[in-house]
Amino acid sequence: MRIPIDLPAWKALASHAPTIPPMRELFAKDPNRASTLSHRWNDLFIDYSKNRVTPETPKLLRQLLKETKVDELRDRMFRGEKWLAGSVIDFIDLQWFPVFNIADSAVTLGAAMLITSSFAASRTKLQS
Repeated sequence: MRIPIDLPAWKALASHAPTIPPMRELFAKDPNRASTLSHRWNDLFIDYSKNRVTPETPKLLRQLLKETKVDELRDRMFRGEKWLAGSVIDFIDLQWFPVFNIADSAVTLGAAMLITSSFAASRTKLQS
């Protein structure tokens, strides 16, 4: 299995990244950036316009997904092939990245967000 940094799509992204101008320039060049780089699906709204990306960046990212065969992994996960033994996917081993537990990562992230927001709330109360 090839690691992503050896793939042509990764190298294309690496050479593309330094060419992306600062945010002010991106918005100055394209006043409709928010509509160009956002997507709505039912109640889900995703806005990439406030990130340092160009319309070319998602194309390069999709190419990287194809080359890393993420779609095959997704399909195997939802088909419940035999290698899954009919169980819920809890651990993902990418072989080139440390193994992580999805549920534990989500709980840890949620706890960190809760702690951060409680500090922010108490700070606001102290200032008022």
